[in-house]
Amino acid sequence: MKTGIETVIAWSGLSLYAARLLRPVVAAHPVQVVASRARFPFAGLEEHLGAPVHWIDDTRPHTWAEVGLPVPRLFIHTGWNIPGFNSLAGAAARTGAWRVPMIDNNWQGTPRQWLGRLVYRVAMRRHFDRVIVPGRDGVRFLRRLGTPAQRVHVGMYGADPALFPPGLPGGSRPKTMLFVGQMIERKGLVELAAAWRASGAATRGWTLRCFGRGPLESLLQGLPGVTCGGFIQAEELSAELQRARVLVLPSRQEHWGVVVHEAALSGCALIVSSAAGAAADLLGPGNGLVVPPANAGGLQRALEQVFARPPEWFDAASTGSAGRATNFGPHRWLAMYEALGADLLGANGKNASLPPAAGSTCS
Repeated sequence: MKTGIETVIAWSGLSLYAARLLRPVVAAHPVQVVASRARFPFAGLEEHLGAPVHWIDDTRPHTWAEVGLPVPRLFIHTGWNIPGFNSLAGAAARTGAWRVPMIDNNWQGTPRQWLGRLVYRVAMRRHFDRVIVPGRDGVRFLRRLGTPAQRVHVGMYGADPALFPPGLPGGSRPKTMLFVGQMIERKGLVELAAAWRASGAATRGWTLRCFGRGPLESLLQGLPGVTCGGFIQAEELSAELQRARVLVLPSRQEHWGVVVHEAALSGCALIVSSAAGAAADLLGPGNGLVVPPANAGGLQRALEQVFARPPEWFDAASTGSAGRATNFGPHRWLAMYEALGADLLGANGKNASLPPAAGSTCS
């Protein structure tokens, strides 16, 4: 039976996938959830989580009294620049609590990241006791920032297989490709529109179904074989993914890409930009293609390669995607949390099993 408050998990813009990820942890351990509202409406979040949420405006500082919770022993929170969570983390640190941010960046080598690397090493690293990241690219990113691998836990993102079960083998599905996401430049909509038009996809019997909203939706509307819909809830998306052969996500920047995991669980083949962190975790030679970001020609060639594949390749891709997808999801979050608990919560106060992070004031 759960007693007391061991941990608080704070999630900025709590979404359905996040609520489903946290559900097993909340059910098994004395954990409370603090969150801000997501930009898009998700139905029944507290029912999916299985617990009430302490809703706050995370754009301004808060005290634990304002949130209505005592200071926990362990505070896990998304981001490292969210005022509401940083204020709570600072107050928790003054009581000797553990602080563990969830950081979803992946290394792209931009000037901003090189500057951020210096800022993190000098001013930020001492504030974090451990870090949670989505996958392999996140581990590499934190290593570049100077965080030892043993302080990094993997599994931040993922979808629930109960909501995204596999459909028919890929070769038995219609020649349908899906794009799901905001209709903005960062998602590679300019490249997708150009590549789709140049590939002659419609003359090969392929259709592209797009779900999301944004200013670049007009680039896709009217293209041969393309239909556009708005934001859809998880149950509707699951049905779409079960009927599609391929998910395409040609983002110029994508910290991980939960929709890639949703598609992999559903048995889709994948065409994903190398800028997406999920590409390192969920794509292999047998279930899709990784394409360079901001490269319409490279995306066109990938589309044409996939269009030429026989039904048997899509059958194998379904199996490959589903197999890789088993590494992420609610079970991974529970295992990750319990590993953190064994590492941190098994001791009175700060755990001395590892040396403090460089520059840390914790002992």
